[in-house]
Amino acid sequence: MIERLQAEGLVVADGFDEASRPGPKAAKFTLAADLGLATAVEVHGDVLLVSHSPLGSTQALGHDVELDRDRRLDDAIVEAVNATIPPESYRHHAVSIALPGAVDPLTGDVLFSTEQPRWVAGTAHRIAQRLEGAHVAFDNEVNFRAIAEKLHGVAADAEDYVLVSLGSGVGAAVVLSGRVHRGAHGAAGEIGFMHTGEAGQTPYQDRAGAWNLAHTVGREHSPGHAWLDEITGSEPLGSPVWDALAERIAPGIVNIATTLDPELVILAGETSRVAGESLRAALEAILRTTLHWPPPMVRSSDLGDEAVRLGALDEARSALARAAFMPHR
Repeated sequence: MIERLQAEGLVVADGFDEASRPGPKAAKFTLAADLGLATAVEVHGDVLLVSHSPLGSTQALGHDVELDRDRRLDDAIVEAVNATIPPESYRHHAVSIALPGAVDPLTGDVLFSTEQPRWVAGTAHRIAQRLEGAHVAFDNEVNFRAIAEKLHGVAADAEDYVLVSLGSGVGAAVVLSGRVHRGAHGAAGEIGFMHTGEAGQTPYQDRAGAWNLAHTVGREHSPGHAWLDEITGSEPLGSPVWDALAERIAPGIVNIATTLDPELVILAGETSRVAGESLRAALEAILRTTLHWPPPMVRSSDLGDEAVRLGALDEARSALARAAFMPHR
């Protein structure tokens, strides 16, 4: 097996195991340095967040690119991908691009996005054409967060789980049997459009988005969640304030739990990060008293802002491994 991998240029000798034990020293091998490059791009407002990592490495080199409003988005993404590390130095290149909104699984284009109006029809196709020879994949940013939780976060022991991202906007990613479920149109997890409230006429975004949560407790929302940071520092675990916030958020999570019956719900996003254990515990208590069966575990993500790119790199590495080691499958 090793001889075949060497002959195909997939692995190279890397010295010998120097551990003191009887008998000949075991030879060590490593992946060829030029075998593959994984690239992750997160389209984040007016900034592109880019990370590169050679196949076999756990380290990533990142850089940020400010988006010029007068420039086409596909031009900016292609240039950002090719910067710093020339992909032509590698035999295989995989690029995962994380986008806000629902991503069409067939074309890679955003079906809708309130945050990225410059992603117009055909943008994904132009990027894939210009990154000729690379495996290019597009997905919703929250889906990449969920992938990262499996390999680096709190979902290592779960196969069926839902990640709920709470911030200025709300969204979710659904993982069933260890695989992201995207739906027929790539819109699985677009829970901001879920109707809740009296007579079911209130979109979930208008209940659980940060602006509306702030108003629930008599505060004004501002970037950075300063209002929530103040509450976290002044209101103890179990305070009525946490109950009020949890009551606003709970309907969407209860609907998810009754529809999918996941073993785990992960709270992510800026609201969850700032609120921490107080919000998590309040939501868990509501699930416990609402459901007529054992509720899902509720855990808070601790991956932070890097989660999207971590998940995107993981997907790109998987694509590289398939291209290098299973080229005909």
